[in-house]
Amino acid sequence: MTESRKILFAVGAILLAAAAVSCGESQTPGIPSDTASPETEATTPAVTETEETHTDAETEPQYDIPEPELDGMDFGGKEFLVLSLDDKDMVVEGLIGEVVNDAVYNRKLKIDEKLNVKFTLREIQTLEETVQLIMAGTEPYHLFRDTSVGFGMTAWGGLYVDMLALPYCDFTAPYWNQSVVEAASVQGKAFCMASDLSHVTLSQAHLVYFNKKILADFDLESPYDMVDQNRWTLDNYLSMIRMVSDDVNGDGVMDFSDRFGIATQEGTAFGCFLDLFFASGLHFTTVDESGYRTLDVDSEKTQIVIDRTGAVLKDSTVAVSQEAYVKATGMPGYELFMNGHALFMQECLNYLIYIREMEDDFGLVPNPKFDEKQDQYYHRASPYSIMFAVPSTNDDMEMTGAVLEYGSWLSHYTTIPAFYEITVKQKRTRDEKAMEMVDIVHDTIRFDFGDMFDGANIAWYMSNSYEAGSVARVFDATRKKINKSLQKLSQQIFSMD
Repeated sequence: MTESRKILFAVGAILLAAAAVSCGESQTPGIPSDTASPETEATTPAVTETEETHTDAETEPQYDIPEPELDGMDFGGKEFLVLSLDDKDMVVEGLIGEVVNDAVYNRKLKIDEKLNVKFTLREIQTLEETVQLIMAGTEPYHLFRDTSVGFGMTAWGGLYVDMLALPYCDFTAPYWNQSVVEAASVQGKAFCMASDLSHVTLSQAHLVYFNKKILADFDLESPYDMVDQNRWTLDNYLSMIRMVSDDVNGDGVMDFSDRFGIATQEGTAFGCFLDLFFASGLHFTTVDESGYRTLDVDSEKTQIVIDRTGAVLKDSTVAVSQEAYVKATGMPGYELFMNGHALFMQECLNYLIYIREMEDDFGLVPNPKFDEKQDQYYHRASPYSIMFAVPSTNDDMEMTGAVLEYGSWLSHYTTIPAFYEITVKQKRTRDEKAMEMVDIVHDTIRFDFGDMFDGANIAWYMSNSYEAGSVARVFDATRKKINKSLQKLSQQIFSMD
């Protein structure tokens, strides 16, 4: 038995225990689960509508990115085996006349033809099954596809290899997410990456939806103009939320039949506060002098964001809870926005499949900057963004590097334009300005180690600080504990090599 296999089996019990934990459950005793179910977000909503296929000239923006230098590579028809909890963005059965489905299907054919491989996906049911299959070593799986939070549950003990060491992969290229290169690294190594091989990262990004009719009724300035003039800031956003609330039915009680400034979400995965925390240019971690991860939270600025957002989002006269609506009615929370009961809603881009059906006209803008001095917008990468890892039992790193590089580059031309340019922009939004806003979101998605590997429960502590109204009493009081967890987690991940 090789040394690497000995390591795998030695940590098997630990890995299986970790993998058995649901993505929505805490890994630390006494730390409660998020209020939102990851299954809800991770599976909502798929691009399923069947619509007319557009020509290449209509659907594909022109990118000046050289094709990877892989000419002449021939892997003899070998299977390229991928493990995945689902396959909607990776492999489809055939052409059906829907742009994203057909782009995914044609991408597989091109990868197979270019490198003479057989791109094959095995759909698994649980993380536990993934660990068992990789550890067994009976088949040389070449790639593992999962959400970042799911990957974080198995990211130690020698299951995966350093992706930065893969041959042929140019991680400086635009089709690899540059934020992940930094956010996932420990001592210069990264055991998972995100690329254009999956369009889920974009589809799961949260942004701000707004109701144009309510804006017009109250003669409010368009958020589009505020973005153009660099005035779409946290203070202006919160101020607008306060301007439109009304007891529509006149019963003296603000309830689901009335109008509010915002339909909110709570929790560590999809809560409005954490969206605005990251939007304000704040983050969780950085790399210390030893190359390990350490906390890098600006407490003073965080407290300002807590104070400003809490004063508005916790005010039941201007903010209505989607969770409360779901509990009371059994209906989806986004219906509050769709039915004209809220001016704003922070939700993922993929919800356009539902929002586009609303009667009132709507628009969408980036999450607001902290202030006008902030250099750019920031959008928190969903904990359920798709990541890729290379199992340590992989028997052909040459093929793996070639397939990943070519597949990611090809996706930048095919599946990403199909989803982004057609499904999102042309089919689901109603104006040209909305398309510009999606461009901004696409270019400003940021990952953070503390979200990707949530064993230190950083998002939970930060969310609790917001609920308590104090970063000092909750988050800062546990900094030593969190940093100790980060150090341990860094060591566990680094030991994978």
